[in-house]
Amino acid sequence: MKYEALSGPSAACMDTYSWRRRILMACLAIGLYLAIQLALVLVVGTGNLTRLTQLIDGGFSAMVLLMLAVIERRHSGGFRAVIGRDLSRTFKLCLPWILGVYLVCTSLDIGLGYGSEAYTMAFRGSLPTAQKVLLLSMGLLIIPIFEELLYRHFLIRLFPLDHRLWQWVAILATTTLYVAMHMPFSGWTECLLIGTLSVILAYARVRSAGILVPVLLHIFAGVVNLSRGLVATLWL
Repeated sequence: MKYEALSGPSAACMDTYSWRRRILMACLAIGLYLAIQLALVLVVGTGNLTRLTQLIDGGFSAMVLLMLAVIERRHSGGFRAVIGRDLSRTFKLCLPWILGVYLVCTSLDIGLGYGSEAYTMAFRGSLPTAQKVLLLSMGLLIIPIFEELLYRHFLIRLFPLDHRLWQWVAILATTTLYVAMHMPFSGWTECLLIGTLSVILAYARVRSAGILVPVLLHIFAGVVNLSRGLVATLWL
């Protein structure tokens, strides 16, 4: 069965599928990321790693992966192909799902008495408020860009997304890997939250054929998560 978008003919143009080239690009993306991490450790030292240096390193990694993605798609639209299309409709479709997932999982946490430790973790510590705000802001922007490029661009493109069956295989496979890389979890509700969010982000990637909508949804999810943490902190 040839290409059919998951929700209509709104997906962006697809470049010619070559599993060798896509595996090569995925390996190159992972290799560049690991090389950047190794360089950071060698320059800074393992004992001097801080949250700020890690975020700066993550930002540099995201820029490198973005440039690599644009180079990869240079014959099929370049930067525009990486961004995707049908952005507004896909974003409006998936946004309520993000809210619904957080509402369900937060309600389960409250109903089952799991507490709010995971929500308030980001607001703890001895750092001044200004530094906390800076780190949280950087994290909200850098982590989504990096993760969406890695999981929802290079890794999801290992699958031939011009077939509906492979679209769902790609969504489930990248979700499984994403969940595994975020373990361990504080409870099954957190696993449910991360897994469901990953499915939504991967669906948005396939539907829009680009990473802009998944990045924006990822940032929105981070804002919602921090908001419930702030509310829990003030309430307690």
